[in-house]
Amino acid sequence: MFRCRCWLFIVVMCLPSTTVTAQDAEILTDSQIIHIVYTAGQIDTAAANLALKNSSNNVVRDFANVTLRDYAAAYTVAASLIAKLNINPQDNAISRSLAGAAAEHAQRLSKLSGGDFDKAYIQNELAFYVFISGALEVTLIPSAQNSEIKSLLQNELALIRHYQIMVRNL
Repeated sequence: MFRCRCWLFIVVMCLPSTTVTAQDAEILTDSQIIHIVYTAGQIDTAAANLALKNSSNNVVRDFANVTLRDYAAAYTVAASLIAKLNINPQDNAISRSLAGAAAEHAQRLSKLSGGDFDKAYIQNELAFYVFISGALEVTLIPSAQNSEIKSLLQNELALIRHYQIMVRNL
């Protein structure tokens, strides 16, 4: 279904440290979970900014603008909760693997233009949302210890599922 250009597909299939498993759930803390979700948001924000820079397709640009708007709102809510709970997001192997793979993919994606860029961007977004929704649902939400963090993650899951639907309709 997805071409190998989809960085997240490559990450999920080739980098065991990036797949979020039940074993990881035993060792993830709330601060690590928050960092993983923050990293995922940064990755998607960077992809949206790249789409605004490289795409002339109005539908792709509109989707990128929607994601940027929604992430800005989500960051405000998350930052408030993190401050309230006095949590310091902690970098970890999963967030580092995600960030590294994203940087490599962004470099490849930035070399594309026109329809090739748009197609690769949309395929990547769908793969990204499938992976992130699965990680949230199966591992991150169940692993979260604090009920307010669980609620924040459930809201994030709803947003990611909404994006999946939007991207499939593109």
